[in-house]
Amino acid sequence: MPFTGDSLLIRVCVRGRMDFQDGDPEALLRSVIERLFSLPPDTVVYRAHDYRRLLFSTIAD
Repeated sequence: MPFTGDSLLIRVCVRGRMDFQDGDPEALLRSVIERLFSLPPDTVVYRAHDYRRLLFSTIAD
């Protein structure tokens, strides 16, 4: 099960911390699409930040 940090939240894909030096939004999006969205839809994902008591979801969600 992947841990995605700030790159993929529940029901939201964000730019993460692109304000850091050498941040690359295109590389982040490419990584999300190629590495995460290629996983099976029922893959459980633990993401950063729990704003609505949603501790995890799936790639399909």
